[in-house]
Amino acid sequence: MIEEIKQKQEKKRGFFVDLIDLTQDLDREGTIVNIKSNHSVTGADAWLLMASIMIASLGLDLNSPAVIIGAMLISPLMSPILGIGLSLGIRDERTMISSLKNFAVAIGIAIVTSTLYFLLTPFGNVTSEILGRTQPTLLDVLVAFFGGLAGIISGSRKDKSNAIPGVAIATALMPPLCVTGFSLAKSIKFGLMTDKYDFGSMMTNSFYFFFLNATFIALATFLIVRYLNFPVVKRGGDTEMKKTSWTIALVGLLMIIPSGYILKGVLTGIQQEETIKNFVSKNFPDAISETTKSFQNDSFNVKIYLFDGVTNEQKSEYEHALKNKYGIQNAKLQFIQTDIPDFKEVEMSVRENIMKQLEANSKITDERDKKIMKLTFTLDSLQSNQLLESSIEKEARILFPEIESLHFYPIDTSKTDNLPMLVVKWNKKKSGQLFEHRLKSFVKVRAGLDTLELVRK
Repeated sequence: MIEEIKQKQEKKRGFFVDLIDLTQDLDREGTIVNIKSNHSVTGADAWLLMASIMIASLGLDLNSPAVIIGAMLISPLMSPILGIGLSLGIRDERTMISSLKNFAVAIGIAIVTSTLYFLLTPFGNVTSEILGRTQPTLLDVLVAFFGGLAGIISGSRKDKSNAIPGVAIATALMPPLCVTGFSLAKSIKFGLMTDKYDFGSMMTNSFYFFFLNATFIALATFLIVRYLNFPVVKRGGDTEMKKTSWTIALVGLLMIIPSGYILKGVLTGIQQEETIKNFVSKNFPDAISETTKSFQNDSFNVKIYLFDGVTNEQKSEYEHALKNKYGIQNAKLQFIQTDIPDFKEVEMSVRENIMKQLEANSKITDERDKKIMKLTFTLDSLQSNQLLESSIEKEARILFPEIESLHFYPIDTSKTDNLPMLVVKWNKKKSGQLFEHRLKSFVKVRAGLDTLELVRK
């Protein structure tokens, strides 16, 4: 009995081990070769990157998510990032330097291309798609990390899957770089700050957004490479190996420390915004509030809309409570008093708008009825003409058996004079000459016509 229980437990354990086993269908050597051979951004890849950056910039300019997604599908920007993560994991200094070089080249191409586009385009307005790439959140970081996991896991299989384009779309690497170019172009034209927008902050934050995503993709690649025990590159003696290890560690720290600082700022901002919401809901339960963050000085501007006014003394008390009790030192409260409208004026305005709408609807209805009557008349006329044509053709064949074919057209639309026309073909030419006048007279009387043009086939 005990043996059976142990066997069942081992089977269950074996099932779950197989379920999460990443070594199945693993191709370490093939993965290393594939990433090393594809991490460069030169030649056709450079042109492909420029084209994808142009498409992404157009998508941001048009505020079109579909166009942006299409640009990310063809972008080769993921390859050098995977190369960085791989080189850190296998301690390959040459691949790391090459990947970093190509990564920097890709960034340069992206920023230069997008900047030139937004300098030359006659549009270049700030769209929601652009603003959405200036505020990295914790969810964006998680997407980048798990996207990197998906990318390296799929790329390390013998049977390669097509996950890299999906990872490029999910992690959204290109749009933040395009926004960096957009902000740089606007800064060149109008300066770093205008009345509406702080282009300097947009530029730095969009680049932070890209750098954060790239770092966590590389980090996920590094972790999977180490977890799967990829072979470590060994070149030279112990001294050179130590030098390589220190270089790898330094590069890793240079990427992780800034990303950690950015992530800490993101998490702190999320926590502070939630605290401000709690403060407003507790002290002003019926008010409408709006919280915006200034990336220039990392402060919050809180607008609170109230029906009742707030004195300067009360405002100071609320700001003091927000700083000392809630721990928010970088928030500015702005109370905006909203006037209560006169309900009689509102009623009169509503009635006036309703009357105008009724008048407009009445005019539309009249025009529609006229069009319907006109169409009905035209339809009746067409039906009457069709019946007349059919009757004349049938009656004429009975009265004139010599007719081989007959077609009657009340109005010949192919001619400018619009004369009614009769097209007839006789069995014999003599019969046509003999009965033609009688046939024409019959049709004129039958159709009530003053004139008729007869055409013989």
